[in-house]
Amino acid sequence: EPDCTIDQCTDCTFYPMICASCESTHTLHTGDNACYIKCDSNCTNCEKGVCKACTAGFTPSTTEVHTCTSCTQGCATCETVEKCLTCESNWVRLGNSCLQSCPKDYLVEDGVCVPEPDCTIDQCTDCTFYPMICASCESTHTLHTGDNACYIKCDSNCTNCEKGVCKACTAGFTPSTTEVHTCTSCTQGCATCETVEKCLTCESNWVRLGNSCLQSCPKDYLVEDGVCVPEPDCTID
Repeated sequence: EPDCTIDQCTDCTFYPMICASCESTHTLHTGDNACYIKCDSNCTNCEKGVCKACTAGFTPSTTEVHTCTSCTQGCATCETVEKCLTCESNWVRLGNSCLQSCPKDYLVEDGVCVPEPDCTIDQCTDCTFYPMICASCESTHTLHTGDNACYIKCDSNCTNCEKGVCKACTAGFTPSTTEVHTCTSCTQGCATCETVEKCLTCESNWVRLGNSCLQSCPKDYLVEDGVCVPEPDCTID
């Protein structure tokens, strides 16, 4: 008999030469009368010694084509070792990789890390999302949770600040009409004022005339309880 020249074939018939059986490591493919290496146990679709698909957690090797290679840690299914398609439970996917948690400035949607949207609340430095809620404001502002907003802090002389607007100030000051979060000094000698132009009470040793405080009443006025009042007419004949 002539030698059997079909690679990895252990038993041939002749005229024509046909392989009847292959080595234990190979599989006979009668269609083209050849022996092909068996794919490994994790291969689910082996075509002529080339693995086309693998069980979950494995992917066909690009070097030893009859074998499967493990996906990276945390990856449940992968197209290649470098490209993960789905992640295991309690893992999240970022691009082609699986991570145990999303990096900073990312959040999880359906097991995938996506960039956080921009926080669009003015002066807010830290937001949570879906819904967008401010967690903290810039140091110059105060968080008002009721309407999810940051309001500028009122100045140190303000005693009643409502959403960035000063409503009342310490003695000697009045809410500003221009920079509404601040207090403005009353005029000299004024102890309390409703506005800068309207003094309510005067400091000690000052007297009030109308809305102003003076150090003394003008001519033809006298003091009654700290207030300048016109002198009465002299009625003596």
